[in-house]
Amino acid sequence: MANLWKQGFPPLVVNFFASYLVGRSTSYKWNTFVSDLRLADVRVGQGSALSLVISALFIAPIMKLFKLQAIRLGSTLLSYVDNGTAITQSKSLNDNNTVLKVGLG
Repeated sequence: MANLWKQGFPPLVVNFFASYLVGRSTSYKWNTFVSDLRLADVRVGQGSALSLVISALFIAPIMKLFKLQAIRLGSTLLSYVDNGTAITQSKSLNDNNTVLKVGLG
C-alpha cells in the first residue's frame, strides 16, 4: 500500500485496495474433490477482476524510471500487463546491444 501512497492516491482508494488484498481464501478442485478453504491473502489471484489494475498501479513507477532512461538513450519501452520490452534501433548492432545491455540494464 506504500506504493499507492507514494503515487498520491487518496486514503479511500488505498484503503479499498488494502481491504481487497486481505481476508482472501480459496479452495482447490480436482475432478470431484474440493478442498477446504485455505487462506490466500498473499497476492491477487490471476483472473481476479482487479488483477490487471493492481498490476498496472504497481508497475507504473518502475516503467516511468525505465522510460526516462530509454528516452535519454533514444529507445522505446513497450509494456503489456506485466511483460515489458525494450526496443532500440540504429545502424549498428553493436550500438543497439550496448544501449540494451548497459543503458537500460
